[in-house]
Parts: sequence; C-alpha cells; structure tokens
Amino acid sequence: MYIRTETLAHGHENLGRLLLVLGYHASRVRSGEEPALSLMQHIVDFVIDWVETQHAPVEQPVLARLERRAPWVHALVASHARELHELRLSLVELSGLLAAAQIDPCFDREELARATLAVVAALRKHVRVEDAELLPAAARALEADDWRSIEGALRTPGVREAGAEDERFATEFRELAAEAGCDCEYA
Repeated sequence: MYIRTETLAHGHENLGRLLLVLGYHASRVRSGEEPALSLMQHIVDFVIDWVETQHAPVEQPVLARLERRAPWVHALVASHARELHELRLSLVELSGLLAAAQIDPCFDREELARATLAVVAALRKHVRVEDAELLPAAARALEADDWRSIEGALRTPGVREAGAEDERFATEFRELAAEAGCDCEYA
C-alpha cells in the first residue's frame, strides 16, 4: 500500500465527477424536468459508503499526524472534522429524501433540489479545503516515518481492506458512470 496525499486527491477527482452528475440532476428536479432519482440515490449512497469506508479511514490518520507535526493546523483540522460530521448527516438526510421521492410522485421538488445542491456545494467546499490547505500541509510536514506509521495502521485487520474495497469502489464507480452516461474512469 502506498498512501500519500495523491491517494486522497484521486478520490476527490472521482467525487467531483459524481457531484457534477448529482448537481445536473438536482437542476432537473428544480426545473420540473424528470430527474433520474434512482441514479441520484445511487450516487448519494455510494458517496456515503465511500467516505465512511475508503476516504475517512485514510484521511483521519493523515490529519492526526499532521496536527502533531504542525500544531498550527489544529483549528483547521477541528473545523474540517465538524464539517465532515455535518456532511455525513446531510448525506443521510438527502438519501432519505431521495428514497421518499421515488415512492411519492408528489414529492417536494424544491426541497429535494435545495438539499441536493446544498450537499454538492458543501462537499465541494470540503474538498477544496483538503486540496488547497490540508493535503499540501501534510505533504510538506509529514516525514517518511509518519507515512510508514499511517500505512501500517491501515494494514491493521478490520481497519481497511484496501485491495478488495478499492476494486469494489472502482467497479461501482464505473457502473455509476455508465448509468449517468459519463465516459470517465475511476482514478
């Protein structure tokens, strides 16, 4: 396993592709067009699962090590963690709204569009902070022994099944991309 800030950045690229599709369909909801609610649901559920099982387990030890090496980032990391918690709650709420919309043809289009676009904007902001501030700080501050320690922790049984999970997410991403009509690969 080779974990560096590039690993997290590749995940952000994939997330960005999905957010484009989600935002597009949220606009269709708002304009009264027929949205692909099941695709939207699939994307939201994928993002929830990916954040919980792939991204956060890698990001958290990187940020913890960063705080030890560069204490000046503590406030930013703490704010980022609170934001991630709020994002998780918003994603779960959005998943519920999408599930309800697929059952009730008279769903509140404005509420669904607003919630979807708010999640898309919040995720983009969260990623921007990681890409512009936290990951560059980690790349500068962390040393080889930090990366070895992080990689060792990720190899601990039950923490992250990297090979199988990476392939599962790559397969699911390709399925989502095909369903959305995107010609993009899992980075």
